[in-house]
Amino acid sequence: MIAAVVAVVVAAAAVVVVVAAAVVVVAAVAAAVAADDVVVYLFEYWT
Repeated sequence: MIAAVVAVVVAAAAVVVVVAAAVVVVAAVAAAVAADDVVVYLFEYWT
């Protein structure tokens, strides 16, 4: 029984880690896109 509880907790922790990693990746991509948009905007503004 204890082993089952531990397995569930470990699985839940793994899911949380995967979700957190996905959020970080999405945030990084969004930040890169936003930064790219800003760079393009500034480049077009100054040229």
